Amino acid sequence: MSTPQTPLSRNEQMWVTERVNAPGWGVFYGLVAIVFGIVLAISSWMADISQAALIICLIACAFIIGLGVWITLRAATRITPLQRLRKGREPDHVDDVEIVTISDLRGMVLRYANGGEVTLRGPAPTPAEGKDTVPVSLGETVTLSSWVPANKSAPMIGRIDFSDGARAIGELEEPL
Repeated sequence: MSTPQTPLSRNEQMWVTERVNAPGWGVFYGLVAIVFGIVLAISSWMADISQAALIICLIACAFIIGLGVWITLRAATRITPLQRLRKGREPDHVDDVEIVTISDLRGMVLRYANGGEVTLRGPAPTPAEGKDTVPVSLGETVTLSSWVPANKSAPMIGRIDFSDGARAIGELEEPL
């Protein structure tokens, strides 16, 4: 189960960066909420307010901190598979699949040996040198490496390796 040591092309790097940036802001906002909740709790504790008001403030602070932790963890689980792909880490699954059809501009429908299908959506396939795009042959058997996120709501990341060294990366989805 070794991944090819060819680096990602500029187009692929930009795609991964785009996918990392959105949840990256989620990590930032989650950390801001945690810090805000802690600062609010400390200032509430130090303030000269009644015990009932203090309890209400601390409950609100706990809610804000909990929300910040949830946002941070949710965003981090979306980033992890992308970082593993970018750094060339071992995939969670490696399967031989057949390219069935091109579903739209950026989607390839792939069929597993057991008959199940999945769609890979991402940038166009690039050759081993990573300079330009390559045509895709329908019916060709390729190797699909996939990185599974810790959270099932995050998309699974896949990389197809063609026999000639070309590759395609993207998010794996169940076809409609």
